[in-house]
Amino acid sequence: MQVVETKQIVKNYKNHRHSMLALNDISLSVEKGEFLIITGPSGSGKTTLLSIIAGLLEQDSGEVLNREANNMGILFPFHPLEKHLTVVENLTLPLIAKGYGRLKQLRRVKQLANIFDLNTNLRYFPTEISEGEARLYQILRAMMPFPKLLILDEPFSGVDHRKAVRVMTYLREEAIVNNLTVIVVAHDVRLHPFAHRVIRLVDGKISSSSGDIQLDQEMPHYFRI
Repeated sequence: MQVVETKQIVKNYKNHRHSMLALNDISLSVEKGEFLIITGPSGSGKTTLLSIIAGLLEQDSGEVLNREANNMGILFPFHPLEKHLTVVENLTLPLIAKGYGRLKQLRRVKQLANIFDLNTNLRYFPTEISEGEARLYQILRAMMPFPKLLILDEPFSGVDHRKAVRVMTYLREEAIVNNLTVIVVAHDVRLHPFAHRVIRLVDGKISSSSGDIQLDQEMPHYFRI
């Protein structure tokens, strides 16, 4: 089943002097349980495409279908941790919004923090931890409310490669076992084998697509940790 589908999406950014075509006739479908990586040079339209899929930005023309619009986790560079809250308070925000009680909130935080070995700094404020650690906690925050669709825009900026592998391993397993649909912007080609499919955007258009969608396919053994 298609979870996400875009048809002939066009998006322009305009001001009183200039117009820039950010997306040009983008048609894309993402299956339930698919792990999709999007790559491409800066300014190619990656963040614009994810923002439209997530419902944060409206396209100028074309159609968007997101069957999990009410059940998704998102991470964008413009969504940092709240500086006036501790890490654990940041992590529980999506669960509070979903109406989870305090006990269930803390259980979920402990569950994910244990998986990624991120227990030590939960009581710290974002200004007291490194950029890489903050980014990892942003990823956890997006995963907190048990999403069916996870959209991550360049989540591994400043993150140690081994920790990025650990996150990608977990997400790939969730895609295989629990049909989590994952869309990630990731430039590190060492992470691309985790995906069922990799598409490349150039100048607002899909320039290439690689990989075949075998949703029951296990990841290569050398990525398991």
